[in-house]
Amino acid sequence: MAASIRLWILSCFLAKLVNTEDLRMLRFSTKTGYKHLKTHELGDLTKLTQHFDSGCKPLQINMLLRHGSRQPNKKWAVRFKDVLSKLQGNIQRDSFSHLNTMPLRYTPDHQSDMNLVDVGKQEHAGLGQRIGSAFSSIFNPDLADANMVHTISSSKGRARESAKTFMDHFRQTISHSVNVKYSVNDDMLRFFDNCNKYVKGVDTNTTALGEYHKFKSGPEMRQIAGRVSQNLGLTKQHTLTGEDVYAVYQLCAYDVNLYNDHSWCDLFTHEDFEVLEYAADLKQYWLKSYGYDINYKQSCPVLADVITHMEQAVKYHHQPSRYARAVLRFGHAETLLPFLTLLGLYNDTNHLLATNFNQMKDRKFRASLVSPMAGNVLVVLYKCQPDQNDISTNSASDFYVQVYVNEKLEKLPGCDNFMCSWENFRKLYMDHATCPFHNLCENDKHDEL
Repeated sequence: MAASIRLWILSCFLAKLVNTEDLRMLRFSTKTGYKHLKTHELGDLTKLTQHFDSGCKPLQINMLLRHGSRQPNKKWAVRFKDVLSKLQGNIQRDSFSHLNTMPLRYTPDHQSDMNLVDVGKQEHAGLGQRIGSAFSSIFNPDLADANMVHTISSSKGRARESAKTFMDHFRQTISHSVNVKYSVNDDMLRFFDNCNKYVKGVDTNTTALGEYHKFKSGPEMRQIAGRVSQNLGLTKQHTLTGEDVYAVYQLCAYDVNLYNDHSWCDLFTHEDFEVLEYAADLKQYWLKSYGYDINYKQSCPVLADVITHMEQAVKYHHQPSRYARAVLRFGHAETLLPFLTLLGLYNDTNHLLATNFNQMKDRKFRASLVSPMAGNVLVVLYKCQPDQNDISTNSASDFYVQVYVNEKLEKLPGCDNFMCSWENFRKLYMDHATCPFHNLCENDKHDEL
């Protein structure tokens, strides 16, 4: 087995050697549309499933997926209306005069962000088809009752719609019967609503996002605001602020993703987009990721569920009716980003700060790349056949784990390569998987972060 595993590891490495130009995209942090990510075009799933004949077969898949694209929420719809009222009728430059009459497509309806738009359905339809095609071999045509799929979503309509759309297309790739169990679990997938330490210490704490707010009023954002105001020919009383250009950036993100309309984006240069993306990343970093420990430690219910299902698959791999072949969880950016952080992925040496934009241009943490609309993480458990002459092999060492983020293969910190042994994976994350959630969240206390 050792030789075949080494060959597979080499093939995994070669699969990573792609032209980085294939990753050209518009980056809007968590407002990025999945189609702009293009990591699925790398073909990591397709390339690696070609190597199943190396002696390793997928036994179980665990996924956590963010809902697909939706309309902006009421807060952003109001903000868009406000910034357009400041701009429209005051743009003097002919090259941008068409923006004076550009209609606002979004209304401040408190229900507008509840459900998927067509783009969001397309995102999950494509994901369901690709994931199903890549891993259809985990289902046994002769054991219909054993082909269990657990589909779990949060209670929000956009998450439930994402689950349904994904499963409709996932099932189409499988030529035989699949036993699907649907459930709603907010305790697992909206843990952030139930964690007192997080809600009080971060989510509703006006000082928790200090770095984000400082950057929005800082020199980089003021420079963009001044230049855009000049290019539009705005008078002094209508000059834009950093808050204004950030709102236009968000408007640009929705228009590009939902309507393929770049009109508002044309106000910004490539360098502007780098600054604006950094502003958005500061918010995500301090609200959902490495900024505060509780941001990601509270996601332990998801990791505990993943490891529990994997343990069942390892224990009962000879009794296929006793474990689920696929466990699919549909949540939110607030679910996905903390979970990826808990896995230790995309961790920079330094914190993202309002003062270190230039030093962090090559940062690992980019919400555009890891938590776009329909962003996802896939954990694959493999059963590998031992070498016939290797009498030292025991059953636990025959299992391996791979992780894909947005269909791109990633190496976990603490694993030597893209194939991580089950023993090592379990050792790396078992402390978090014990998940003393209420103690961790101080749910019986009133302390803040």
